[in-house]
Amino acid sequence: MKVTRTARKIISMLKENTGRHFLDSGGAYERHWERNQGRDFLQEDSCFVSIRANDEGEPDEIMVTFNLFHFLNAYLEYDEQCKKWEKAFFTFADSDERWLDAWPEVIESFMVKKQWEDLGGCYTYGQENILSQDIQFWQTHNAKGDNLLILQIHNGCDARSGFTVPAIFKLCEPDYFYMAMSHIDCGCNGGSPGRKAGADGLFNLPQLYCDNNWMSDDGGYHWYYDGSSGNRKPLKDTTIYDEETKKLHCKECGGLISFSVMDSY
Repeated sequence: MKVTRTARKIISMLKENTGRHFLDSGGAYERHWERNQGRDFLQEDSCFVSIRANDEGEPDEIMVTFNLFHFLNAYLEYDEQCKKWEKAFFTFADSDERWLDAWPEVIESFMVKKQWEDLGGCYTYGQENILSQDIQFWQTHNAKGDNLLILQIHNGCDARSGFTVPAIFKLCEPDYFYMAMSHIDCGCNGGSPGRKAGADGLFNLPQLYCDNNWMSDDGGYHWYYDGSSGNRKPLKDTTIYDEETKKLHCKECGGLISFSVMDSY
């Protein structure tokens, strides 16, 4: 993946030292910014999957996490104009009237000053999402119609503290940006050649073309077969977890179930 200006900006935010808070337990678990120091975000997968199953291999819980770097890199753009807006923002924040204000107050006042329409803010903590870290943001647009996002990443441990310094990005495809926070797709790859048959012969089936697929629009709490609310093939009834490979397979053809997130639009 090419290291763009946008990617560099996001990586710098993910590694930003947001300090310590007396309420957090970072000393035991490390804070996000501490864990992020040695990571190569460009080489990481877009999503991570964790599955818990019962003794019979029936999946009890399927947890899909969208790598925050890839999410932000897919829907945000940081260019020279964003850099200029940020410079004006920090000049405003350092003024005699604002330098004691908290960042949310400064952001809201800055949007008023710039006559940017406030389209609402969001803190993803406690919201339905699959992001690997929480973010706090304000959506807005200027007189030219540019969709903008004023963003803070939660890099701490306790949810009440540890936010990065705000950054201003252009927001690409706002509708998809919100959908991607909780949307997951998964489907069968149509067979798995070379698999060893289990004692019950489950994987000793001829390789078939299989089009079993599911989607979730609420972070994996509910899955819909072929995008239909009828859900005639529930995901947990049509798949089985292989403890040896740590993968989920289709009961009908033995194929591997692959998961994906909306890392492009």
